[in-house]
Amino acid sequence: MRRITLVCCTVVALAWAASAAGAQAWEGVSKALNAWQGEKTAVIRGAGADPLAEPRVRELLRLFTQRGFVVVPAPSAGQGPGRGLILDLRREGESWVASLRRASDGAFLAVDEVGPSAPAATPSLPRSPRTPAPQASPRVPAPRAQTIELREAPQRLVAMGDEIVLLYDDRVVRAEVVDGALRELARFPAPVRPSRALWLDAGDLNGDGSPEVAVTWAEDVQQVYEGTDSWPHSWILAWPDLTPRSQDLSGYLRIVQDRALLQRRGRFSAFEGGVLSVTEKAGQWQPGAAVPWPRGHALYDATPLPGGAWLSHRTGQRWRRTATEGGNGPVLLADLGRFRGPAVAVRLESPEFRSGFEKEDRVTERWIPLPRRVVVSPDGEVYTIRRGRTPGLPLVGRPSGSDAVARIRLGRDAMGVEEPFGTVELFLVDFSLKTDGRPGVLLLGNEREDGQGTAYLRMLRP
Repeated sequence: MRRITLVCCTVVALAWAASAAGAQAWEGVSKALNAWQGEKTAVIRGAGADPLAEPRVRELLRLFTQRGFVVVPAPSAGQGPGRGLILDLRREGESWVASLRRASDGAFLAVDEVGPSAPAATPSLPRSPRTPAPQASPRVPAPRAQTIELREAPQRLVAMGDEIVLLYDDRVVRAEVVDGALRELARFPAPVRPSRALWLDAGDLNGDGSPEVAVTWAEDVQQVYEGTDSWPHSWILAWPDLTPRSQDLSGYLRIVQDRALLQRRGRFSAFEGGVLSVTEKAGQWQPGAAVPWPRGHALYDATPLPGGAWLSHRTGQRWRRTATEGGNGPVLLADLGRFRGPAVAVRLESPEFRSGFEKEDRVTERWIPLPRRVVVSPDGEVYTIRRGRTPGLPLVGRPSGSDAVARIRLGRDAMGVEEPFGTVELFLVDFSLKTDGRPGVLLLGNEREDGQGTAYLRMLRP
């Protein structure tokens, strides 16, 4: 009886090891399946007439079925379904290539390439129950990281290939990293004084293959007993010399899906009126017509998604996916932490009083911080900053915890969060996805929560 028990345990252990080996071989597909929130149906194309004849295909089938997927084989040239997932297989010599895509829009979720499977081991009984064979745990490669300490503290950044655009309070700079330090290539000084950095974006607005840079500064108008009033000033700049291609657009600028968008400031409100397009006329970029935008959302409060949906991410409210006209959609229940970007001072129409009625007791403005950056990658994935670091108690406390660039999982009926690049023990001020053909993220971190301490650039690649 004891010998039979050992045989059963050995078989179970071998089956578990085979499953773990399959998950490790198809690591990208396995992670994508774990994160999938939509309908659990999958079509596998290119597996041949007998999918069970190939060990590598059997591993993939096991990954799907163990997670509750209904798997349907189909010819390679067959029409894909409208829901669920599509797995395309291709054999190249002794290796297999698998690409996992979303059926609704064809977006790639994972691409894996593995070599030929090792010959199956013949199960044998252990010689002694007191000396089981040790099992080696799989090695998980650590992310590649590079950290650069900066002399000054920029407030925004955008990665453009191997170069970086940095926004400071008084200028915007195009630079490259040489021997662990920044080398400036071009700059555009802020035409207004005083100025504070608010927002920076880049994209190919006219489809000519060369990007444009959108920059926004705040001019803080201060008067005795009247407080501070911040007014946005923005420009479209040409690449690579950062020369202005517009007049002062006098509003907040943002580039979304290679479209430049603009919104004005109100007299007693940080944002007023609709969101406008910015179009090129005779070589100059100018405000255009209003564009569809979710009701009640400012320029930085919502982001369009592939397929016509929107991501609503207003500060202080639950994030949700919705249509332009509103309505109920999936809600993100995860806590992304408290984030305060550069703030805009807006004067109150009716000043308030703290304790007395003297001029010095009046509250004349309110400060409205801008939200964190939200980026949609070319494959439709959504990224933002997750704030988990805290500054500690005043005077005696030390910062603790860590921040991360989070990926928002957009399921049909639910939303979730994962951290594909790990965490850093810095306050993340801004980030940019790398566009040099290799997956990665460039982080702008700071020792202080307000972004006024020592700043660091940190590049992470999985």
